[in-house]
Amino acid sequence: MDIGTSFSTRNNKNPTNEQRLSVYHFLLKDSNNGRVKRGSMLRASQLFSISVMTAKRIWKRGKDCWSRNVPVDVSSRKPTRSGGKLMEIDLSKLP
Repeated sequence: MDIGTSFSTRNNKNPTNEQRLSVYHFLLKDSNNGRVKRGSMLRASQLFSISVMTAKRIWKRGKDCWSRNVPVDVSSRKPTRSGGKLMEIDLSKLP
């Protein structure tokens, strides 16, 4: 996915992991010594159709990983499936 591409929906509440990584790389390119240039958060939020706070959270998670010397992981922490596991019922065994 190209970093310079824009996404179709405005204020996407849950960006995909690929979008989150693209936002981080965009901000990383616009940073100097770990500090994002003035106006970069706003440009990233407009370019990727996310809120400024989401862009800040993505940047903060990336910086936290970098400071702990672990691979950068800005993927969503939201669970994909929650609740109990689905049970398969064999209908032929029912009376």
